[in-house]
Amino acid sequence: EGCIGMAKNARSVEVLRQCGLGLSQYLETLRPGH
Repeated sequence: EGCIGMAKNARSVEVLRQCGLGLSQYLETLRPGH
């Protein structure tokens, strides 16, 4: 909800993109053998 809410409040695709980018990078760090 945090990221989605921020994007909706900002009405900005850029905010959502930055959020998604950070999330995918975070998930990458959780992968074993990375």
